[in-house]
Amino acid sequence: MTLAILVGVVLILLGLYSIAVTRNLVRVLISLELITVGAFAALAAVASVNPTLVFYGVLILVMISVSEASILAALIYRNYALTGETDVSSITAGRET
Repeated sequence: MTLAILVGVVLILLGLYSIAVTRNLVRVLISLELITVGAFAALAAVASVNPTLVFYGVLILVMISVSEASILAALIYRNYALTGETDVSSITAGRET
C-alpha cells in the first residue's frame, strides 16, 4: 500500500467520522469535501499505472463532488432561510405553515 492510498483512506475515514458525529450542515459539507479529497489522493497512486483510468476516475469524482456540493449548499441556504439555523434537527422542525 503506497503512502497516497494510505493518506486517502485516512481522509475518507475522517470525513465519514465527522459526518457521523456532527449535526451542523456546514460541517457535513466540509466533511463531504474531505472525503472527495481522500478519494482523489487514493486515485493518485493509480496515475502511474493507468493514466486513462485516472482521467475517467477524476472526471467522475469531479461530477459527483460538484453535484453533492451544490445540492447540500442549496439545502443549507433553504434551511437557514426558513429556520435561521444550520442544524440538521431544524430541518423537520422548521416546516412552513
